[in-house]
Amino acid sequence: MTETAEKPRLSPEAAEELRQVYDRMREQINTENGFYNQRIVWLISMNAFLFATIGLILQAKFNEGLASLNGPLTFGAQVQDIVDGFLILFSLVGLFISAIGGRLIKNTNIVRAYIQSRWDAYIGKLGDVADLDGYLSVEGGSGKSVKHWLLSSGNIPHIFTLTWVILLTAVVSLFLNRHIFLFGL
Repeated sequence: MTETAEKPRLSPEAAEELRQVYDRMREQINTENGFYNQRIVWLISMNAFLFATIGLILQAKFNEGLASLNGPLTFGAQVQDIVDGFLILFSLVGLFISAIGGRLIKNTNIVRAYIQSRWDAYIGKLGDVADLDGYLSVEGGSGKSVKHWLLSSGNIPHIFTLTWVILLTAVVSLFLNRHIFLFGL
């Protein structure tokens, strides 16, 4: 029977430094995770507000009761253009908000990756010591999380951006189609 060699241990001072470095890096990761969560919530909230506003505009635009009225609030051609202008404006705002949110989330991921690389470099200098056995990755868990290509919160800004581009394209196309048809161009 072969004996397995025990891993070396750090000195008490080095073990205390390891704990302090780990705690500091975990705190930094937790701060970045908080920023990430706040940015996701901000992005979803802003987009939800814009989608709700667009929904109200579309509900009024396609309401049969309003269309049958012959008053100053009916949706004639000029009012249609104003409504489409607002739809275009809200789509552009949503597009920019989604792009900004995507950049902020990407920045958070860059910082988190940097902190993880600093931890990896630090423990790499220590070597394979028994004192590391009780520490999780500074990211949490084993540090070997599965990367999800589609089902990732980091994709939320891209999904919103794509949605706004589709909506903007549809509204502009309908607007141009209506004016080309009206003027026979």
